[in-house]
Amino acid sequence: MPVTETERLACLRHYDMLPFLHDDVLDEFVGLAAHIFSLPISLFNLIDTHHVHTEAHYGMSGATPQPRAETLCSTVVERNQVVVYHDLLSAIPTPANALAIQTALAQRIRFYAAAPVRLTDQHSLGALCLLGQRPREFTSQEQHALQSSHALRCNDSRSARGTSSGITALD
Repeated sequence: MPVTETERLACLRHYDMLPFLHDDVLDEFVGLAAHIFSLPISLFNLIDTHHVHTEAHYGMSGATPQPRAETLCSTVVERNQVVVYHDLLSAIPTPANALAIQTALAQRIRFYAAAPVRLTDQHSLGALCLLGQRPREFTSQEQHALQSSHALRCNDSRSARGTSSGITALD
């Protein structure tokens, strides 16, 4: 059943993740993702109404919120599936992603792959992103591995604040 943006945002607020989620476990997780896929940059982003919040990062400094329209993560959340741009320079922009592609290229990002981050209730709250400064192939096996690594398990019977990161396990 498709989830509306209102329901998705309500779930994000329910777990009250934005103020506290960042911790060492996520930093290690995104670092591991970058190494597994042999890419220099990996991000764990949560997406609210107007901004993308980088909760953990590897290979890229700075974690200030970015306007949602300037990031490709919105596409991942809207589609609720893995999104891959093998070469952003040759990507055909749409009205929905033109600014995001332009922003990525201005940051010298040429490759982008991301999977939606979901809780057990399947609300897509953000994206696990892999970025590179060169065009790159991304095989169907890699897409499957990225898709498999995205799921976060959070016990819905208690607040996500019950653990240091709100995460009880990673798939």
